[in-house]
Amino acid sequence: MPTKKFPDHQTHRCFSNPPPLGQSPVVLALTLAAICSRVVISWGQTPPREDIPSLPPIAAWNFDNADDADPPIPVKTVGHLSSSPGPRPPWHPRFLPGNRGGSFDGKTYLRFQDPGKDSVFDFGLGDTITLEAWIRPSFIADNQQTYLIGKGRTGRKGFPAENQNWALRLRGKEGAALVSFLFRSSSEGDVPAEFQRWNTARGVQPDGRWHHVAVSFQFGNAESINAWIDGRQVGGSWDLGTHPNAAPVVDDDEIWIGSSMGGNPNSSYIGDLDQIQIYRGRIPTKEMEARGRSPMNPPPLVPLEDTAIQQQIVVEILESLPQERSWLTDATELTERFEWSHMALVETPPKYNARGIRIERSNPYLVRMRGRVLLPREGTGLLRSKNAARLWIKNQIVAETGFMSRNSSGHEAVPKLLPPKVVGMHPVPPGHQEITFEIDETLAGEQMVVIETIVGGKGIRPEIGDLCFAVQETSGPFIIASSDPHPSLELSSESWLRWETSSLRALQEINQKLRRKKQLGETAYWKQRHVQAREYIDSLPPITLPTSDPTLHPIDAWIQQGLQRNAIEASGPIDDLRFLRRLYLDTVGVPPSLEEIETFLSVPQGQRRPDAIDRVLGDPRWADHWVSYWQDVLAENPGLLKPELNNTGPFRYWIYESFRDNKAMDRFATELIRMEGSRLGGGPAGFAMASQNDVPMAAKGVVLTQAFLGVNMTCARCHDSPDRISSQKDLFSIAALLERRPIALPETSTVPARSDGTSPNIPVSLSPGDRIPGNWPFQTEPWSLGHASLELPTHADSRDRLAFWITAPQNHRFAQVIANRLWSRWLGRGIMEPVDDWETATASHPILLEWLGRQLISANYDLKHLARLILNSQTYQNEVVDSTTKLRWFAGPARRRLTAEQLVDSLHSIAGKTMGAERLTLDPEGRRPASSFLNLGVPTRAWNYVGLSNERDRPALALPHAQGVIDMLVAFGWRESRPNPVSSRDHSPMVLQPLVVANGDAAHRLTQFSEDSWFTDWSLKAPTPEAWLKGVFLRTLSRYPTPAELEDYVPFLRQGYEKRRLEGEVPRKMESQFRNAVSWSNHLHPDATSIKLKLEAKVREGDLPTALLTQEWREAAEDVVWVLLNSPELVYVP
Repeated sequence: MPTKKFPDHQTHRCFSNPPPLGQSPVVLALTLAAICSRVVISWGQTPPREDIPSLPPIAAWNFDNADDADPPIPVKTVGHLSSSPGPRPPWHPRFLPGNRGGSFDGKTYLRFQDPGKDSVFDFGLGDTITLEAWIRPSFIADNQQTYLIGKGRTGRKGFPAENQNWALRLRGKEGAALVSFLFRSSSEGDVPAEFQRWNTARGVQPDGRWHHVAVSFQFGNAESINAWIDGRQVGGSWDLGTHPNAAPVVDDDEIWIGSSMGGNPNSSYIGDLDQIQIYRGRIPTKEMEARGRSPMNPPPLVPLEDTAIQQQIVVEILESLPQERSWLTDATELTERFEWSHMALVETPPKYNARGIRIERSNPYLVRMRGRVLLPREGTGLLRSKNAARLWIKNQIVAETGFMSRNSSGHEAVPKLLPPKVVGMHPVPPGHQEITFEIDETLAGEQMVVIETIVGGKGIRPEIGDLCFAVQETSGPFIIASSDPHPSLELSSESWLRWETSSLRALQEINQKLRRKKQLGETAYWKQRHVQAREYIDSLPPITLPTSDPTLHPIDAWIQQGLQRNAIEASGPIDDLRFLRRLYLDTVGVPPSLEEIETFLSVPQGQRRPDAIDRVLGDPRWADHWVSYWQDVLAENPGLLKPELNNTGPFRYWIYESFRDNKAMDRFATELIRMEGSRLGGGPAGFAMASQNDVPMAAKGVVLTQAFLGVNMTCARCHDSPDRISSQKDLFSIAALLERRPIALPETSTVPARSDGTSPNIPVSLSPGDRIPGNWPFQTEPWSLGHASLELPTHADSRDRLAFWITAPQNHRFAQVIANRLWSRWLGRGIMEPVDDWETATASHPILLEWLGRQLISANYDLKHLARLILNSQTYQNEVVDSTTKLRWFAGPARRRLTAEQLVDSLHSIAGKTMGAERLTLDPEGRRPASSFLNLGVPTRAWNYVGLSNERDRPALALPHAQGVIDMLVAFGWRESRPNPVSSRDHSPMVLQPLVVANGDAAHRLTQFSEDSWFTDWSLKAPTPEAWLKGVFLRTLSRYPTPAELEDYVPFLRQGYEKRRLEGEVPRKMESQFRNAVSWSNHLHPDATSIKLKLEAKVREGDLPTALLTQEWREAAEDVVWVLLNSPELVYVP
């Protein structure tokens, strides 16, 4: 029988009438032209497997090869269905070795006709349906609802839009895919027609593995619902609808696989599918467990001797553990593997998707460390961990710690801190466990040692804490285990703090390698896109430089032209050392060290400055210095307490990694607009968070247009802008693109009419309830920010389209806005000013701005290329100017005060001290989920800080050391809360600024000559007072002291200089002064407040002074340092 042709769809065939239940099975073959395998639909037949289920399915879809059949009912594949390897042995032994699955790209789905009235696909009140599938999801956004299989709600003519008979779906939540069941209840009597939805409490991760999911439900009995994930029964809840016991909608609409609602991208599945089955009845639990869980024994958790491991500790991360507090790790999958130096960890690498963006790991996950360690014939072993851990030697467990428990109270007693086992030993952190065991001859020699720990768990943040294995030989110190030839590391406070800092730097290198490895395909896409961008720029008429002098920098040529037209002289070049200080402050955020100054001065004069520019542009601190700027511009606003309540996520980590990787700026903007990845773990999805906001994406539209287009649409949030051309419709069109659907204007986003019924004075063109579709609002005059003819990526969703429209090379505005932001940051004023509101600005040098934009595009949107051009110009290297007129025409850079972050980072860099602050969390034990409390770690740069969320001023929740740094940041313009985007802070002087530098807790600590202070080390090395003073001036102000300053300070320092060293003394042991056991679990206990008040007093005292210098001379030298740190010269960019 000939098949009916369906335009624009592949057409397949199946039987016209399904066999009655209980009759012999019939196979339905769908031949796919795009792939060599075939989709197989079976009615009343089991799949070709070795086991026979107790209840046969009424229909089964798989993607294996099948014998040809001649069925006449059409089944259509919309889009392009490709083949992929399905579940296979040995991990899934129920499947055949060559099993194939189907790959769905978010635009592909299958349509299958319902045979008609009273078909086997009709489920009414009292009927039981069981749906199961094997899935390998590639991506699912938060709150996205994607369809695996469902009947109804297809959007077809002749059927109601919301006629969901039944559906098995996935729901995105915090990077995981929850299993979801949905149906529409019929309207009968008092029961309304409404959606009834049930979701599992946990889900599967898009981790590249095949997962088995299933749901069973008897219509009319809400308590009957059951779900299974990978063979384990999981709980859940009805979260939508009020009548889950009601009768469902039943009609003859189609069955769709992979999508619904006419192929809506937000409902379309992205990933692989196999073995989708429907049953009329419930599958026994034991049978469902057997289907989903592999009976195969996994690789041994404690591996056999590995001769390949000789000189490194190997760290492995395994995911997909059950949430139960147990060591049932048979279903784990190895997701990361890297080499390490010692058997100690304080952090694990993030997980990245194929775009190099942070995503969530499964919670919990397993960390395994293994390596060959030489153990003594007699000694003591020590295992320290936060959560459950076990230590294996010679394939036997020799030490084990227990599982941590979740906490939902604040009334627990404050636990006593465990005393260190050896004087000076790094103490056990709060919330951690420690166990020791004897090492004897049976364990002596070179052994394969394995540590395993479970990270996180149900209701617990997935944090590894301080994990380590250390060995004490006889009565000496504990040494952290390592494989030769790594140097020994003593488990002392001083050594641990140094190692923790260096290990975090090493992890940054590992993270960068992981990102590069994961995103190879994405990188190739951007390379090709940049080729097209360069071709476009090359096709434009060239820009003629205003000079024929080849020795004149192009930037300087345009600037000189403007200065000459306005009869203004340039300020003249700055000297070398002040240039170097300006360069370092502008690019890496801190002044140069003595070694960096020495390197700079050793280079010949003509090459000195270009060489220094190349060095700083290759410095990883470049990324640190850019984070705080984009935190302001993008309104990054995380909260430690209840982070989902009117906050964003901490996408600061994505900003940092973007600049660490020198990510192209068009890609940077695109990734932000896509808002993918982890919400609370540092991915750009955190930008999407905006609870307690009636239209969150409108707020994000304001941020994006200001950041990347220089368009201020703030007023358009509630009405048409009275003094700009942007309308409310323009903003909501962008919001709809971000929302991926039309938006109905809420009443709360409008200006109400006056009480007398007349219209408000401000223009209002939209009314409550108006639906605004997603459109690019800037394609016509007077915007001219793009054109309707721009070529869009194939199969792009609305966020992709918006990102493309913003960043396409044809939209010159984007590149020019980025160039103008960089110019403004270093010259003190933009060519267009203000930088984020071009409607009110006029370019001082429009052709220069156009040239800079083209340079950025031609260099693949590489910001460092543009930076090198600006930094090498004489315009940047001129003396600062104060005149507004001179600044407008850039006779020199503006006089700029250090930003709050520059000041804090510079002071710590000068003193040579770490931040030394507490972990930025109110729950250091980690016994609550990330949705309740964030942990932003120990700050190492000022951008790490966050408002402390202690709005009730509870002493028990105070973080006194961090608060001292935050006090300084706030005094110099840092915002504890960033609800709105800001491109330029208020730098007005205020009386609090000199006071906080002179007398604040943080500044007091930095002037103290403690054992970890650079000033202490320099005081022991400098041969004369003159040499000491020169070194201190270079360190603090990047210049030599003047003759007058030498005359003032040297006599003061000479007194006691020869006898400043205390002979025979040893350095003090550096210990953490902030260790305490107060956490959210016990903050309401009276002891908690008492402990924190004592801690605040200790913070005010500062660090302990060095034991190597006499008190009299040390205090005199500290006074000199205090004077220099409080000089106005220090707080300004030269």
